[in-house]
Amino acid sequence: MTSQGQFRQGSNVERFVKDNAMYKTAEEDSRGFHNMSQVAQWHTKQYRVLKCATHRMKGYDVDARNAGEQELHHQMALELKYAAKELVLTRRAKLKTLFENERLRYEAELNAMGLAVAKERF
Repeated sequence: MTSQGQFRQGSNVERFVKDNAMYKTAEEDSRGFHNMSQVAQWHTKQYRVLKCATHRMKGYDVDARNAGEQELHHQMALELKYAAKELVLTRRAKLKTLFENERLRYEAELNAMGLAVAKERF
């Protein structure tokens, strides 16, 4: 506006162009922030997976706030892993003993009937 209250010619076009430029930069910034947000969410999901010696445990953030809790979960996971291994070894030993006892029992039954089991000799 001039001092007499009249509009300067083309000022509305300049204001329109200036506003459009401002909206364009705001929209570009918004897209950039949205992209950064998506990348950050992806990385957060990747790092939520606690990598421990046993297996991947999902749902635990890797940060300083709950490092003690993560260590506890890690120790629990290790303990479960070794307990499972021990259980497998115990079951395997019991099965081996069971099969050996059954073999001896059947061999004794066959010997009582006058039969014999052909044993492989190594």
